[in-house]
Amino acid sequence: MAKPDLTPGQNLSEFEQEILTRFRSDEVGEICRTDPVIVSIGQRLWDKGRNKADKKTEVRKSVMSDMRRIASLYGYFKEQHQIHGEGSLSIGTARDMFERKSFNSLKEAIAAYTGDGEELKLGLKLGIYYLLKKCCKIVKATHLVKHEDKEAEEIDRFVAVLELNYNFVFGDATYQINKNRQTNLRKPAALPVEEDIQKLRKFMLSTIRSMTEDEFLIWDSHNFRKLRDVIVSRLTLFNARRGGEPCRLSIEE
Repeated sequence: MAKPDLTPGQNLSEFEQEILTRFRSDEVGEICRTDPVIVSIGQRLWDKGRNKADKKTEVRKSVMSDMRRIASLYGYFKEQHQIHGEGSLSIGTARDMFERKSFNSLKEAIAAYTGDGEELKLGLKLGIYYLLKKCCKIVKATHLVKHEDKEAEEIDRFVAVLELNYNFVFGDATYQINKNRQTNLRKPAALPVEEDIQKLRKFMLSTIRSMTEDEFLIWDSHNFRKLRDVIVSRLTLFNARRGGEPCRLSIEE
């Protein structure tokens, strides 16, 4: 794939005009503009979101963010490959990151990019995992279109290695994110006032009792939905069920 010509005055495509020309003139921005694999990934992501005309700005920011992340990771990857890799990079583009033989270099690059210990960037590290899988789909599709079946199969094997090493590479970020979420949810400030819970409980019980004991109540769709909503709310709130579970319970259950 040839490098795009972004010379002023040229007839630029929408992707080149909206994405490539907007990158900063730094090392990462230069990789985003010139690396054919990253450009191809960005093009596919842009094509996927271009139908969202009312969210054009959000799509552009998302595509540029993904491209900068993968370009930054590629920069760290090349540095780490010089230390941990065996031999030279065979392709010379970001495609080298998706080779099984270079997985150790990629692992070290992820660690260097996202930090470690207290400096660990949790969201970034977990985002890198899903970004890599997204990029693999695009690269594989590109190979299949070009009838490069062996290269496409290699991508599948790389994804298998990535998934098998998920806990080893990304487990610390996943654990810390879940721990932080549980800690924040259990803070006293996040809990409801006990008096409000008592009032809600009394209202639910009185509503259920009054409706079920009323022999002359007409069970039309309105009253049935009202009773159903109260029961589902009680099950969800006091039995710690997920919102959709009580709705699926049968009368026998």
